Amino acid sequence: MKNRILSVFSAILCLFWLTGVFADEAVKNRLELEEIIVTGTKTKHRPEDVPVDSVLIPRHEIEQSNAQNVSEIIANIPGFNFSQQTGITSAMGYKNTARGLNVESSYLLILVNGQRVFPGYRSGGMTGGGLARNINVVPIEMIEQIEIVKGPGSALYGSDAVVGVVNIITKQPAREPDRTVGIEYGSYEVKGADYLGNEPTDVNRSTQKIFATVSQELNESFGFSLNLTREQNEGIHPEKYDITQTYLHGIFDFKVTDELKLRLGTESANWGEKNDDLGDDKTETSNRYYSVIDYEFHPKNNVRLQIYQQGLDQDFKDPVYGDTESTVMYTDYEFQYTNRSFDNNILTVGYELLEEYFDSSMVDDKRFTTRSVYIQDEFTLFDKMLTIVPGVRADDSEAWGNETNPKLSVMIKPVEGTTIRTSAGKSFKPPSATQNYGVPFNHVYMWIFANPDLEPEKSTSWQASIDQWLMNQKIMISLTYYQMTVENMITQEARGDFIDDVPVMIWKNLNKAEISGIESMIGINLTEGLDLDLNYTLTKSEDNDTGEELVDTPEITYGANLRYTDGEQKYGGFASYLFTGSQRNMVYDPSMSEETESFSTVGLNLWFRVFNRGKVTLQADNLLDAELEGSDTIYAGQTLTAKLSVDL
Repeated sequence: MKNRILSVFSAILCLFWLTGVFADEAVKNRLELEEIIVTGTKTKHRPEDVPVDSVLIPRHEIEQSNAQNVSEIIANIPGFNFSQQTGITSAMGYKNTARGLNVESSYLLILVNGQRVFPGYRSGGMTGGGLARNINVVPIEMIEQIEIVKGPGSALYGSDAVVGVVNIITKQPAREPDRTVGIEYGSYEVKGADYLGNEPTDVNRSTQKIFATVSQELNESFGFSLNLTREQNEGIHPEKYDITQTYLHGIFDFKVTDELKLRLGTESANWGEKNDDLGDDKTETSNRYYSVIDYEFHPKNNVRLQIYQQGLDQDFKDPVYGDTESTVMYTDYEFQYTNRSFDNNILTVGYELLEEYFDSSMVDDKRFTTRSVYIQDEFTLFDKMLTIVPGVRADDSEAWGNETNPKLSVMIKPVEGTTIRTSAGKSFKPPSATQNYGVPFNHVYMWIFANPDLEPEKSTSWQASIDQWLMNQKIMISLTYYQMTVENMITQEARGDFIDDVPVMIWKNLNKAEISGIESMIGINLTEGLDLDLNYTLTKSEDNDTGEELVDTPEITYGANLRYTDGEQKYGGFASYLFTGSQRNMVYDPSMSEETESFSTVGLNLWFRVFNRGKVTLQADNLLDAELEGSDTIYAGQTLTAKLSVDL
């Protein structure tokens, strides 16, 4: 441990050498834009005016935290359980849940700049074949803000938005020039054992990163933002791996006229992990291109056309599961019309055409087309005291048929400082291509067979929340209660036969789950520059078929975040504490533990300005080196990281 600490602080001394000298000059002030949320209604609102239960995590809070990826950013948001996910790129995230349902299994819809993405295996996916979902799709240095909408989201977004939507907004073209470069070095120790019982060797490992951002509005008609990140680490596997990820994201904004705006965007992600001694070599390439045309043909009427395409190619040589190749393609066209002809009404109508293509060692050459229409109306009455938002979406898919999902949201502001929100709606999640059309797959402990007769999983839920400001907006209390029922849950059932003494399982619509919970948060402004956030979550979940709790869903979690920034923005700090109660495991082998015991983690982030334009950040994750007793994962113990960023 002592050698690890010395290595990190030796890196800090090198950072000081790179910056030259300390200076007392404050960093150049940057223009702060008004915070806006779009995801909840697909229309712009200030956070306090969003009529659906939403959370906004702005850039400055992301920078102040000790988070290394998206899952760590939202780990302290009530309702999300990312307790067994480490911040190391490519670490497994198959135990991550939101309101009791698995994130990787597509119960939570993931967007980047409002567009559905296919993040694949990298940074946490478990399932091969290009069919896994994970939330760590954008490097943290490229994120401007994160918008989270809780509750049913299919009325606007279609499939997969069962427990909500996470929209990752990347850095936008800046009004003032933003040219930043940075380097990062970290060390971590791996612990635990994987689900095959393998314990790690060479437990002391390292991670490195370089990143750069160039963002600027050159004139009133053109602006751009370019972001590049390259990461390298030694993995979360029993043996050390060579893991790399390069991510490039670009946005180009054109103001053709005052009424007509055009955005072009592109991103490229290249990921790989390799261990030559084991014959393990995996690569994944994902490219996405998009264009957005926004035309305000009348001061209170505008249309928006969005076109994007994402292609994902994988080539896996795995010593356990064999060799697999995958190609996945998304092509999406969306037209949206918004009418604000009346001061108290916003009408939104849209049409979307989504084309999906799958071709892999597990799913052979499948193409699906989904056509969707949606309509939403926002009524504001009684001098903005009451807002009513009904909406409905109809989806027609070649793969799983027709689905219609309504939603009704109501927001009441009875007195100043009090906001009550309630909503009810339906959502759905269709079976994945591997579950419907996959070839038989040997998953070490079992064979898994597809089932072409699977039906979409359907959810009905309602929730009510209250936000209350106290003491001249020094204290904010947020409390949410929700109930959710998921029918036709897809699970694995023993078929009753064996292949080479290994049991055969088949995907079936069997389970019905009932989930309810309380999510609460208190934000306190203790003094100028010093803020304290407290959160508490109670989750009650039950698989009606077995009577047991859902896996990877602790009944109780609670935590605290303390942030400080001095008045001149020269230095600051962040400390976090998170308690996670015990959670049931998915047991594949009788020798495995049935439960991961409760544990607590502490994080720390200290930053200060150096020279005129430099910033040094010292981060610690799992500072007290908490152990995950009973977990079937290899995880990172105490992780220490040093970062230098320089404004050019």
